[in-house]
Amino acid sequence: MLNTVYRLVAPRRFEVAFNDIDLNSDKVVVRPTHLSICHADQRYYQGTRPADVMAKKLPMALIHEAIGDVVYDATGEFKPGELVVMIPNTPVEKDDVIAENYLRSSKFRASGFDGFMQDNVALDRDRLVRLPQDIDRTVAAFTEIVSVSVHALRRFERFTHARKNVVGIWGDGNLGYITAVFFHYMHPDTKLVIFGTNEDKLSGFTFADETHLVWEIPEDLKVDHAIECVGGDASQKAIDQMIDVIQNQDTARQEFVSNVSHELKTPIALIQGYAEGLLEDVNSDPESRKFYCDVIVDEAAKMNNMVKKLLTLNQLEAGNDVVSMERFDITALVHNYLQSADLLAKQNGISVHMDQTKEIYVWGDEFKIEEVLMNYFSNAVNHCEKEKVVEVKIEEMDGHARVSVFNTGMPIPEDSLPHLWEKFYKVDKARTREYGGSGIGLSIVKAIMESMNQKYGVINYENGVRFWFELELAGEESEITPAISEKNS
Repeated sequence: MLNTVYRLVAPRRFEVAFNDIDLNSDKVVVRPTHLSICHADQRYYQGTRPADVMAKKLPMALIHEAIGDVVYDATGEFKPGELVVMIPNTPVEKDDVIAENYLRSSKFRASGFDGFMQDNVALDRDRLVRLPQDIDRTVAAFTEIVSVSVHALRRFERFTHARKNVVGIWGDGNLGYITAVFFHYMHPDTKLVIFGTNEDKLSGFTFADETHLVWEIPEDLKVDHAIECVGGDASQKAIDQMIDVIQNQDTARQEFVSNVSHELKTPIALIQGYAEGLLEDVNSDPESRKFYCDVIVDEAAKMNNMVKKLLTLNQLEAGNDVVSMERFDITALVHNYLQSADLLAKQNGISVHMDQTKEIYVWGDEFKIEEVLMNYFSNAVNHCEKEKVVEVKIEEMDGHARVSVFNTGMPIPEDSLPHLWEKFYKVDKARTREYGGSGIGLSIVKAIMESMNQKYGVINYENGVRFWFELELAGEESEITPAISEKNS
């Protein structure tokens, strides 16, 4: 099949070239119908990139953002006329650690490799994503740039620290706007600040809390995280400015160390004091010595528990703890856990209710879900008051199973609700200390559920509190298809 390619050979100069597309190959032939022009395309066309870069990249066809209609697929998997998004990144190898878009060997269309400015394009079938036929094609042409934004925000969710009071986005163009819209939807309570160079464009960010021209940033303005959506020659300037505006990069680390030190200070002091008392034979009677030993053992256990939780949380937040998605019966898991926790409930005078007996199969990491349940249940036991009732429910809703743990008692203060999932946060510090809590359990819940891309939360009632999480329902074993296989890849 003879194909026409429109290549840029020099700034502002195109030439027509021809190539042959083999219809017997495994590739799918697509005719581009709607193209989106990126700033990178403009830089090549205008010749504003360095001369050595231009010499290396040209000649080539521009455009890396496009949709089109399928023309031919020898296998029949894609039908003629199907509307598809064409993925510009073209990897030639796989790596278990480095994503394909960061591999040096990967080719990217319109960057030294012919883009979509062609009559027809032959692509590997995994470089195509079907679109609804009735979608607005002028909007769909921006799918590639939307994917860039989504990828960045997935990494944001995975790698950022817990403090997200103020977030800044540098860039008032299309990518900046799309990223800002998504971020505002994901974090409606976070103060969002946009930095740009064009007042008219900045005025369009009506949902943002503040907008600033990059040369008029208030000296006292600081952000917890920054996202760069500028690109091109201005990218480095933006990054330099972000470093100046962002909170001290060591703030989170310093806060973490301070919190750990604080949490360990009391048990270490108690262990040291009571151990010295034993050595000095302050109380020689057996009962006193046993009391001293019990305190030492108890405080050492609290320290050990906190260190274990910290190691777990560190693995989860670093993305080093692999999520193993499998089909399992959530009802059986809950029943088995409650049986093992029966003694804990009885010791605290708590009545536990769980009525669900029906088998309910879900997708998730069974081991990690048990840890979520354990944190919810132990939290409920430690805060159970009044009637001293803990109720565990499993409800099916909208393709999901919602597991919830309710305990009678006082509701959580409203101003504390947004902070519950932060490391070391404690609503009642005195009480938390009393039962040996570290303020890490709910942070582990957050990290686990987000690693599986599933929802979780808390609901206040007049007579108590309900913590919940959701998992996707799994069908019959012969039909199972996990809706997700990864998070923030």
